[in-house]
Amino acid sequence: MRESSSMPEDRKHSAGWHEIFFYGAAAAILILRAAYCFLVPLYSTDVLRNLGYGMEFPRYGFRVYELTPYDFSPRDYQYFWPNHHYTYPVVTLLFYALLAALWPSIVSAKLALTAIDGLNAVLIHRITRDRWCALLYWAYPACVWFASREGQFEPLVNMFSLLAIFFLQRRQPMAWLFLALAVQTKFFPVFLVPYALSRLWGKPRRDWIHALLWGLAGMGPSFHAIATSRYLDHLFQPGYVPINNPISWALFHPGLHAFTPFWLVLSHWLAGLAFVLACLWFMKMENRWVPYFAPLVFVVFVKANRIGQFWYMMITPAFCLTVENPRHRRVLLLLALLFGIRSLYSIFVGPVGYVNPDDVTLVLERCMFGI
Repeated sequence: MRESSSMPEDRKHSAGWHEIFFYGAAAAILILRAAYCFLVPLYSTDVLRNLGYGMEFPRYGFRVYELTPYDFSPRDYQYFWPNHHYTYPVVTLLFYALLAALWPSIVSAKLALTAIDGLNAVLIHRITRDRWCALLYWAYPACVWFASREGQFEPLVNMFSLLAIFFLQRRQPMAWLFLALAVQTKFFPVFLVPYALSRLWGKPRRDWIHALLWGLAGMGPSFHAIATSRYLDHLFQPGYVPINNPISWALFHPGLHAFTPFWLVLSHWLAGLAFVLACLWFMKMENRWVPYFAPLVFVVFVKANRIGQFWYMMITPAFCLTVENPRHRRVLLLLALLFGIRSLYSIFVGPVGYVNPDDVTLVLERCMFGI
């Protein structure tokens, strides 16, 4: 009797340590992310280029899609891909226009993206009712490094994708509004469409019409951009960047992953293989393919493409939220951590692969607190 009466107290003690670990880990990641927001990007210049187009939006409107950074000279952001048009969708442009209107600086952009990632972690908890999944996302190495240190905007893609999944699981047609907005940040959320359609399958015609109307409303920014500029002409412009995919399936492709050590390419290849095999195994176990379509096809597509970057993998955890089996979802989120191998190395060891040269770093430093 004495032994059995002590069990609730033991569980209470264990739960107390779980609480300490959870909140301690979340706070430590918050401190690290906040510190990174005030450091100069190490690997990329995209945040300054995006802010530059955002700064020019009040003057040109959606006609900025017809201009190149060189057309904005003399500006600091004229030096990055100076002869290439803007090829990110319209909602991303509007996001940076808003940031530029509030505080045009690299620090402000990284702080905003970090805050959005915090919201994403909350959304993941709301979707899964599993706070450890939320913590895995908040601590996801690729998000910690490439959102808070580099200023890549994948957290924005994840926010709209997660909102779409949240409302899809509640079978609310408003989900199609957020899915439309997600696709207009980066095209990858289109992989969520089969899952979205599956939530409508068997529903009355009224629900399909409501979903269509919400989706059309969400496409409003693109309709306006198409009507007022040559938006589509440059959105799919080929040859935007040199062919480079350091996370490719092609291990021995000459030049495809230049500047990236082979051990890193191989590590990412093995991580991708483990993730794909896990998706296929779970599909066989459940005899269902729809919940696994988005994460599986996304990883296969990005790694098969001739243009792909480490920060693209920040989207993987959001796509894993279409998996409804709690154990399978956790396994996939844990495997997705392997896609952050470069980020982990950067955090604990130092730079690996290509880094910004000194002249680029000087420009970025000059724009940290104001452009």
